[in-house]
Amino acid sequence: MWVGGELIKNYIDERNADDFDSFIGVFGPEGTGKSATEVTLCDYTDPTFAENIFKRMFFDPSQVIDYLMLLKDQIAKIKTGSSSYICVGIDEGQDMIHRRDAMTKAVKVMVKTVRTQRVGRMPVTICAPNPLELDSVIQQRFNLALFISPDRKRIHGMWKELIMDGKPVKGNLKNLINRLSKYDAKSIDMNPDWIEKEIGLSFDFTCKNYYNKKLYKEYKKVKLEKTDGFLDWGIDYLSEDDEDGPRPGRSVEQVRENLLEKFSIEMVQKGMGEFKDGIFENKINSEDYYLFTDIYRTLGINRSTLNTRLDNLGIRTPKKGNRVYIKGADIPFIAY
Repeated sequence: MWVGGELIKNYIDERNADDFDSFIGVFGPEGTGKSATEVTLCDYTDPTFAENIFKRMFFDPSQVIDYLMLLKDQIAKIKTGSSSYICVGIDEGQDMIHRRDAMTKAVKVMVKTVRTQRVGRMPVTICAPNPLELDSVIQQRFNLALFISPDRKRIHGMWKELIMDGKPVKGNLKNLINRLSKYDAKSIDMNPDWIEKEIGLSFDFTCKNYYNKKLYKEYKKVKLEKTDGFLDWGIDYLSEDDEDGPRPGRSVEQVRENLLEKFSIEMVQKGMGEFKDGIFENKINSEDYYLFTDIYRTLGINRSTLNTRLDNLGIRTPKKGNRVYIKGADIPFIAY
């Protein structure tokens, strides 16, 4: 995902700077790293996103008012000529902008504003299990956007048929949605294997080009700095001088295992985890906010800051000693 960020940048640059009437959709099964992918996309689209993540990342309908206030502030800046575009991330999009037959009045207003983001110069990245759980108008608009879906192995794949580049291409998202519409939204599995079997659309998830020095150098210019307690492990592992770095010919399994081992050792050294029967246990995670620690760890936020901010967001801090196994790690690239 780190390396593939250059592809995102190219897509953004190719579009008219004032045309944000489109979305970047991140869809996939539970536990596939959608949120971490979404944060990376937002950070690459908007260099100021990371430092303002708690104002620009939305997780549930209770934050709709905050979202609308942000849009109002953006429009006010446009009128004074001081506006620059900012990226907004909507996590759990199926709750934030779900189908209108179950919407509250506030969420209906949000859907309307999301559809016209160019008014506030706010490109939107939406994360959800599958597109059919979003509002129908949003579904139709997605055929204008870059479409990314992680698979169960956490390999970030780019669905080539759905990269529009301003031109209609065969197998676009509208076509996919039409085929999916005969299924109940809750029964749909966005795993590429399921889509290929049930829908008949296949996608290229080859990994042979995932290590690219040129793209790495470009992304390195905007990489996040290390902060206390956490390793910016995605970038460090892609270091050109690292003998264990991902080179052509190395399997995805080898890359994942080495990356996880390196991260685990770092956490043990920091006193944040331990090995038990050969399995690394992370002391600071629980299932209730594992998703959030994954996001914030990627951004380099330390344990104390993380817990404080989660408390401020009303998210339960885990009880002392509550643990969860680390079963895998994101592979930092887009297969293309």
